Amino acid sequence: MSKTGRRGQTAAPQTRGRRLIDAAFGRLLKLPPARGDYTVARDLPLPMRDGVVLRADVLHPAEPVLGTVLLRSPYGYDPLNGSLYGGLFAARRYRVVQARVRGTFGSGGTFDPMRQEVDDAADTVAWLREQPWFGGRFATFGGRSEERRVGKECRSR
Repeated sequence: MSKTGRRGQTAAPQTRGRRLIDAAFGRLLKLPPARGDYTVARDLPLPMRDGVVLRADVLHPAEPVLGTVLLRSPYGYDPLNGSLYGGLFAARRYRVVQARVRGTFGSGGTFDPMRQEVDDAADTVAWLREQPWFGGRFATFGGRSEERRVGKECRSR
C-alpha cells in the first residue's frame, strides 16, 4: 500500500461503464486491446512548496505495470475525460497520475493559468518520485500543440 491513498483511502475498481467507454475509445483510436482492469484512487493530496494542496487521481493497473504516465489538466477527469486521458493507458497496463492544476476540481489555490505551472509541475514530479510504486521513469501526455512544441525542443537539443 502506498502514500497515494491505497492505505487510508479506498481505491475504487474500474466500473462497468468506464470499462465500456475505455473499450470504445480504444477501438476508435485503433489501439491494441485492453490488457486488464485497474483501480482508481481518488482525490489524493499533492502538497506544493507554498503549502497549497493539489488533488490527483491515480489509476493502478491490476496487471504488472509497464510505466507511469503523468497528466496535469485544469479540465477535471469525469468518466469521459478520465477514459480519454487515463483509462486508455491504465487499461493497457500503464499507471496514470491525473493531477488537477491549482484552483480546479478540488485542488487548492486560485486558478491563474500559466503562473505557477512550472513550480507546480516540478512539485508534482517530486511527489511522484516519493511514491513506493514509482519505477523511476514517466511520460507526460497533453494537448497536440504542446506535444509538437515539446517534440521540437527535444529534437533541437
